Amino acid sequence: MEKLLITEKKWVYSELVQHDNDVLGIVAYALYKKDKHETATQYRNEGRDEEFIAARISEFHDQVASISARQVHYRTLAEQVINETLGLAVKNVASELNKQVDKIKADLKLEEKLLTTKNDDLIKRETALNSTIEQRVKKEVVKIRREHLNKLADASENLRVTSWPRRTLYWVLNGFSGIVATTITGIAILAFAAYTADEATQKNLLQNVAKYVVELMSADPIPISTNSLEVDSKTKERSSQ
Repeated sequence: MEKLLITEKKWVYSELVQHDNDVLGIVAYALYKKDKHETATQYRNEGRDEEFIAARISEFHDQVASISARQVHYRTLAEQVINETLGLAVKNVASELNKQVDKIKADLKLEEKLLTTKNDDLIKRETALNSTIEQRVKKEVVKIRREHLNKLADASENLRVTSWPRRTLYWVLNGFSGIVATTITGIAILAFAAYTADEATQKNLLQNVAKYVVELMSADPIPISTNSLEVDSKTKERSSQ
C-alpha cells in the first residue's frame, strides 16, 4: 500500500519545474536525469541485470519525487550551474569584446600612424612649395630691380646727353663766346672813336652801340637809322684824316 501511494505521487519533472519558463527547474530536472543515467550505468558496469537496475532506478525516482530535500538539492545545483555558465558566458563575451576592442585600438593606432605620415608628407610638400615660391619671388624681385636700375641708368644717360640746360650752357661757353668777344671788340673800337669825336658824334655813337647790343640779345634785330650810319661813317673819315 505504501508503494502505491508513492507511485501515484507526482512526477519528478512536476516537482522540480514550477512553470514553463522556470529555467532553474528545467536545469534541475536535467541534473536529476543525469544522475539517474549515471546510476543505471554504474549498475550495468557492476554486472547487474536489467530487472535489478529498473528497480533501483524506480526507487531513485521515488526518492527525488517525494523528498523535498532532494528537490532543493537539485535546484541548488542548477543554480550553481547557471551561475557558472553565465559567468563563463560573460567571461567569454568579455574576452571577445576585449579582443574586438584591442583590434579597434590597433586599427586606430595604425590609422593614426598613417595620418601622421600623411600629415608629415603634406608639411614637407608645403615647406618645399613655400621655399620654391620664396626663391621665385626673390628672383623676380632681383630681376625687376635690375630692370628698373637699367632704366634709371639709361634715363640718366639720356638726361646727361640731351638735357637742354647742359646743351645751352655748352653752347654759351663755346659758340656764344665768339659773339661776346666780337661785341666787346666792337664796343672798344666805338668807344675809342667816340673819345676822339665831338659831343654830338659821341651821342650818336652811344645810341648805335646800345642798339647793336640789343640786336645781338634779341631774336629780331633793331634797325639802325641811316642818319646814324652816315654820322658814323663821317666820324670814321675824320678819324682817318
